[in-house]
Amino acid sequence: TVRSAGAANPSQPLAVAFGSDVLLRGYDLEPPTCAGGTLPVVLYWQALDSLDRDYTVFAQLFGADGKVAAQHDSQPARGSYPTTGWLPGDTIRDGHTVQLPPGLAPGQYSFAVGLYCLPTGERLGGPGYAATFPVDIGECSR
Repeated sequence: TVRSAGAANPSQPLAVAFGSDVLLRGYDLEPPTCAGGTLPVVLYWQALDSLDRDYTVFAQLFGADGKVAAQHDSQPARGSYPTTGWLPGDTIRDGHTVQLPPGLAPGQYSFAVGLYCLPTGERLGGPGYAATFPVDIGECSR
């Protein structure tokens, strides 16, 4: 079952388990724009079990220095599919747009995504748990 419009086959497949409840099946990444632009990403979550908490998705861009360069947090699927409504076997197509700061240097970055409980900050999968993948930010052409 796909609980959101669009294809359920990510262009970049993964199989990252967040505990025994959720699997990140992969992602689609639009070519990032340069500094001051946006970085659109679509995540494909699969429910392995029912969840008794509503989790928030985080998407963080890290520089080579290990510091967060940009971040976007929101409820899955822009709030239309809270995790307590996910049924085992559901695949949730979850779009996020990360705003890139002005002055962001071109280069190789690391992108981290995961789920956390907003009231407690507890991450699904354990402390500090996230799926990571590389992102190249190019030069601005002006």
